Amino acid sequence: MTALCGPNKHLVGRSRVAPSREASLAANAKTLTRQKGRISVRIRYAVVDVDDVLIATAETLDAAAEAMFAPLSRRFGQGQAIAVGREFARSMAIGIRRLRACDRRPDDEYADLMRRTARWQQGLTEAGFEVKAWSRHALVACALQACALPVSAAVVEEAANQYWATVAARATVYPDAALFVRRLRDAGIAIHLATGSDGFLTFDDARQTFTYVPEESARLKLARLRSLTSLDFGPDDITVADPVGKPNPDFYRQVLRRFAAVAGREVVLERTVVVGDSLTNDILPLLDLGAAHGVWLLRDGASAVAGSWSHPRVTVASSLDAQEVWNVFSA
Repeated sequence: MTALCGPNKHLVGRSRVAPSREASLAANAKTLTRQKGRISVRIRYAVVDVDDVLIATAETLDAAAEAMFAPLSRRFGQGQAIAVGREFARSMAIGIRRLRACDRRPDDEYADLMRRTARWQQGLTEAGFEVKAWSRHALVACALQACALPVSAAVVEEAANQYWATVAARATVYPDAALFVRRLRDAGIAIHLATGSDGFLTFDDARQTFTYVPEESARLKLARLRSLTSLDFGPDDITVADPVGKPNPDFYRQVLRRFAAVAGREVVLERTVVVGDSLTNDILPLLDLGAAHGVWLLRDGASAVAGSWSHPRVTVASSLDAQEVWNVFSA
C-alpha cells in the first residue's frame, strides 16, 4: 500500500469544548495532554465502527463480487457479465481508496463516481434524502450503464442480493475484536457501535431511478451484522447511518444521543475514543465534535500510513490488540 498523503497534512484543530467545561477540566488537572499515545484523562466511552474493525468484511468482497456473475451471465452472457464485474470492481476500488485516504477532499475519480451514482439516486434526493455513496445497488446500475446494458429492477435486485448474501454468510468476527471488547468492558468502558449504511435501495423501472426506505435499509444492515451477537451487542447498541450517513456530523450527534440513552448517562466527549478504519468517515467527524482521541485501524496498511502521516489526536494501528491501542485507553 502506498502512502496516502504527506506528513502532517490536513490536521484538524482542537476539539470544540465549551469554555466552562474546559475550565472545569483544567481546575481538576484533567487536561487532554497526550504523551506517547497516552491520554491523561480517564477514558470511559468508545464509539466503534463495525466493518473491517470488528467484522472481517473486506475478506468477503471478492467472493461477493463473483457471486453476482451467475445472475448477470444468465441475462447478458458471460462476456458482458465479466465486463460488468470489472466495472463494478473498479468502482469499489475507487470507493475503498477514498475510504482509506487521509485527505478530506475527494480525488477526481471519486468525485466522478459520486456524480454518476447520484444520477441514479435522483429519487432519493427528490424525497429529501442524501445520496447513499456505498449503495451496491447503485454501483450495479453504474456498471450496467458503463457497459451499455439496460438497467432494471430485476437485474439490480438479483445481483445485489447475491452480493450481500455472500458477505453476510462469509463475514466473521475478528479474533482480536472479541478480546478488545472484553477488555474495554472489564475496564468499565461503555461501547456503542456506529456503522455506515449499506444503501439498500429499490429500483423504479418506470422512472429509472432508485427509491429508499431508511427503516428498511437499516433493518437489512442490522440483519447482516447478526454475528455481533457473539460479542453481546444488540440492536440498541448499534446506530446505522440511515437516513443520515457518515461523515455528516448529524449522524454522529444521533450516535451520541443513542449511546447516552443506552448508557443511562451523558456521554462525555472528553472521555471518548473513536475507533474506525476510515479517518475521514469515522474519526475526524467525532474529533471535530470534541472526542478525546481516535484509533485509525488499518489492518493492511498501518505501517505505510504511520511512516508518512501523523495527527496529535490519532493513533494508527494494524490490530485491535496492538499495544498502542491499549495505551490510548490507559488512564
